[in-house]
Amino acid sequence: MLPYLHAPELKIGPFTPHVFGALVVIAVVTGKVMVERRAQKRGFPRNVASGLLIWMMASGFLCAHLTKALLDGTPLANPLLLFRVWDGLYSFGGIAGGILGILCFAARYRLSRRLVWRFLDVVAYAFPFAWIFGRMGCSLVHDHPGIPTTSWLGVRYPVGPRFDLGLLELLFTVLVAGAFHALDRRKRPDGFYLGLLLLLYGPFRLLLDGLHVEKQSGLPFSPDGCFSLAAALFGMAVIRYAAREPAQWQTSDRLPFTSPP
Repeated sequence: MLPYLHAPELKIGPFTPHVFGALVVIAVVTGKVMVERRAQKRGFPRNVASGLLIWMMASGFLCAHLTKALLDGTPLANPLLLFRVWDGLYSFGGIAGGILGILCFAARYRLSRRLVWRFLDVVAYAFPFAWIFGRMGCSLVHDHPGIPTTSWLGVRYPVGPRFDLGLLELLFTVLVAGAFHALDRRKRPDGFYLGLLLLLYGPFRLLLDGLHVEKQSGLPFSPDGCFSLAAALFGMAVIRYAAREPAQWQTSDRLPFTSPP
């Protein structure tokens, strides 16, 4: 059984940086660098890639926080918590918000559907590499405890051995990142990584949903379960759509742009 690791606090003068916040920053920087580099290789000018990334991240973080707050019911008790965007994030809300931000940017600057499709695939490829650091932070602060277990994947919590859902997702994400790296040795149609990410992540989160300590009674699926099924179905549809016309999307890496100001 795995040990209960607790990251020590590091005091720097009057400041006490927390390991979770530091790892979130590393995740954001890693994702930004990977997306910008890959986007430029796929024909996106730097200003277009940067603009799409800014809109995606801003919308993603905002929607991740709002979704988490609404699911917890905290706005009813304290509406001011809606403005504390750093306090509580929901991953499916962040994914949906990121896609919404990209679509809003595309509509604002009239980018074609083909360009949006290609950029979504760029982001999907980079996502697991950045997500590793985010879930590493969760596994160190142990903020997603699961049900008690005697499995070798269990963690020796102070209250007794149980699953650490953040750690399980970290291990899953490492495997996905490794698979993406191996698959990227060959050219893939646009949409391939987006569809594969959703197709893998949806069933995994559905499995993880059964390991939660708190479950909603009377419902066939929790919000996590509903989002998981939707992600898997959407991922399946995206892969089928991407496989129909691979020649059109693989003809050239350089695409015409009307760059935003």
